[in-house]
Amino acid sequence: MNITKDAADRITKLRNYPSVYINETPIIQIGGASVLMHEIALAGLLAELNMVFIGRSGPGKSQLIADIKNGIFNGEAVHLRGSADLRVRPIYCAIDMELYKQGRADEAVQPRRAASRMLHIMEEFNRAPPVVANEWLGISDGVLDIDGTQILLGKGYRVAIGAANVGNGEFSGTFQTDNALKERLVLALDFDGMNLPRELDYFTIFENSCNPRVVQSDPQSNVDLLLEAHREVSGLAASAAYFVRMMQLYLVKGLDEVVIGNKTSSKQDIHNLASQVDQDKDAKKDLLNYATSPSVRAAKVFGAIAPSLAAVALSKGAQGNVLEDSCFSALELILPFSDSLPNKILTNNNGSRRKAAKEMVSLIRKDMPSSEILYEGLRKASEGKLKAEDTTQLEKPRIRCFSRFLKQVNEQAAKPKERRQKA
Repeated sequence: MNITKDAADRITKLRNYPSVYINETPIIQIGGASVLMHEIALAGLLAELNMVFIGRSGPGKSQLIADIKNGIFNGEAVHLRGSADLRVRPIYCAIDMELYKQGRADEAVQPRRAASRMLHIMEEFNRAPPVVANEWLGISDGVLDIDGTQILLGKGYRVAIGAANVGNGEFSGTFQTDNALKERLVLALDFDGMNLPRELDYFTIFENSCNPRVVQSDPQSNVDLLLEAHREVSGLAASAAYFVRMMQLYLVKGLDEVVIGNKTSSKQDIHNLASQVDQDKDAKKDLLNYATSPSVRAAKVFGAIAPSLAAVALSKGAQGNVLEDSCFSALELILPFSDSLPNKILTNNNGSRRKAAKEMVSLIRKDMPSSEILYEGLRKASEGKLKAEDTTQLEKPRIRCFSRFLKQVNEQAAKPKERRQKA
């Protein structure tokens, strides 16, 4: 995977947008390049992904949000704070009651300026009651439903960023966070569990006022730069889809497979999975048997953020197999607050979700067949020339999904042209 010099220059300019947030500690390494917290957030913006910033009070969540709003979006955003009396709908639309009473609901609902904003923020969203969280759920989907009338948000591009406190490894606050909302904010940046600022960073931070007020940088618009880079990264993602798609297949189908008592089963069909694995002396030796597959939505988020991380790393001079590195780095970001992370691995890491995710990713790295084997198999299958010996190395638990996939591709490629087109 490579990016043009123009694309690298655009991303470099975006990486250097005006920022007050301070943290020069590397969060992940891709192709020898260190990627920082604000650069991971930028990768999320390049992929047009909803994000959630989590952590205790004071680690910089609100400051980074303010920097993004002012440094990229010219200060133009719908910026809300969760509370018991917050109502989201009136902010986004007005309702002409006369038309509404006449049964003309589709004409009665009039979008406000807020609906055209590209950036939508709710800080402390776990302090909002479920009814408000459900309204903001639509915002995170890019559409607001008012009595059957749908209002599309943004101008062809829209991102929602939430911020929340976290306690005991879960979102905490005045109200319990809706699982559907957590899934839509699946790219979670943990400001506590990830690497904290360096000592030199803290020295600068201590110079700032103890007043918790967020420092507002001068607004400037880098939206055109962001949209152009977003289009370029989307094109790169399409051209580099092969390995990313294989990883997605492994996450959804491979991780769902477990062998207990010589019987291969879907983990979704097993009640109390950990207990069943514990009773099999062979199965319990493999920690990935305790992990469950992520949702399809989470796999799609992985497929979007991995190429964006690669693009950011390439703009910093990353070398080698950058896309493959970015895929595993993306998993390190997605797994900590996903339901896929098993208690067994969490316990081994003293409850640290970040460390547990790194261990799980290292196990997945060992489990995955080489990209060369997968690529060669896909090349042959695409031509309808796949042979039995080509999938021998893939006839193992979890990676059998690749063998089945290649055989399906081969079978379709071998069909007459007319039937293949129909398929």
